[in-house]
Amino acid sequence: MKLLSPPKPTLWRKTIEVSPGSARAHNSLGNSYYVQSNYGETLEEFNKALAVAPGFSDAIMNAGLACKHLGRIGEARILYQRGDRNRSRQPVALL
Repeated sequence: MKLLSPPKPTLWRKTIEVSPGSARAHNSLGNSYYVQSNYGETLEEFNKALAVAPGFSDAIMNAGLACKHLGRIGEARILYQRGDRNRSRQPVALL
């Protein structure tokens, strides 16, 4: 099974120009940078997503992953724990 690659960062940058307060757009731009192994920019975008939506579990876990790749293991562990706590409080979709 071939996985689809995420949209190029350009799409998400344009989305952020239109909706700078979109945590999802910042998270998606971070994902695009992650695929390119650009972990510094990745973490920056995840942090921007968290500035808008501090409880956004995906961005928290993604920031932890970026920290791990940057060798910031202590920060990664804290973020993973925080993200895990947030996920346990979010409703689960039944469909």
